[in-house]
Amino acid sequence: MQKVEKRATGYCCHDIPPRCGGRCIIMKLGEALQQLKTLQSKLARLQDLRFDTFNYLENKDIEIPFDEVTSQIRDLVEEIRILKVKINKTNALTQVTVMGEQITLQELILRIGDLRSELSSLMVLKPKGPVWLGGQAVEYIPQRRQDEMADIISVLEQQKADLDKLLQSTNWGTDLMD
Repeated sequence: MQKVEKRATGYCCHDIPPRCGGRCIIMKLGEALQQLKTLQSKLARLQDLRFDTFNYLENKDIEIPFDEVTSQIRDLVEEIRILKVKINKTNALTQVTVMGEQITLQELILRIGDLRSELSSLMVLKPKGPVWLGGQAVEYIPQRRQDEMADIISVLEQQKADLDKLLQSTNWGTDLMD
């Protein structure tokens, strides 16, 4: 189990006395997710740079050496992987209460995804109205009225909003695990 000591520079996550001299800071899960997005954007830019500079004009100097940018990409990929593992571990081990039930953050994220998917599939259900079959007009009747569908969608949207709020507050209140 980690011991946490408050230091002038932040929180040190190492044993007391800290091996790092108190220089490391425990990051919140929300911060880690922001950092992950930043690192992934940087990776995309480096990959674009490598693509754009791979070929060069003969009798011209190489603008950016392939090996140099590839090394930077490898280092960044490793940093991203380490951060993702920490995020996944934190999501798997952090418990939250949803409607009286203890679940992991991981399951909460999946439930939010399920609600998004259900909302998306409900939004496209519209009455067809009359169509022509065999030379006659035939009416398709929806199984639910539009006001009933609006109520169902509204309830699901509220559930999703509540779960989103819980996820965000938990992300910013939970320390990233090593």
